[in-house]
Amino acid sequence: MIKIAIDGLSGSGKGELAKGLSKIFNLKHLDTGAIFRTMGIVFWKKKIENPNESEIENFLSDAKIEINFDTNSQRMF
Repeated sequence: MIKIAIDGLSGSGKGELAKGLSKIFNLKHLDTGAIFRTMGIVFWKKKIENPNESEIENFLSDAKIEINFDTNSQRMF
C-alpha cells in the first residue's frame, strides 16, 4: 500500500499536490484538516472551549465520525 504524507504551511499547495497525486496513483485523498475542522465543530456545538487532554480523549472515545469518499471529495459525518 502506498502512503504519502504532505506537510507544509497554510496555502502552500499541499491540498492541490495531494489531489493530483491521488489521481495519478489512483489513491484516496484523506484530508486531515477536514477531520480537525469536524472535531472543532463538535467541540463548538458542545460549548467546549480550549479542551484539555482528557476532554479530547473522552471525545475521541465517544466520537462517531464517518469518512466517506466519492469520486471527487471526502465527506465527514
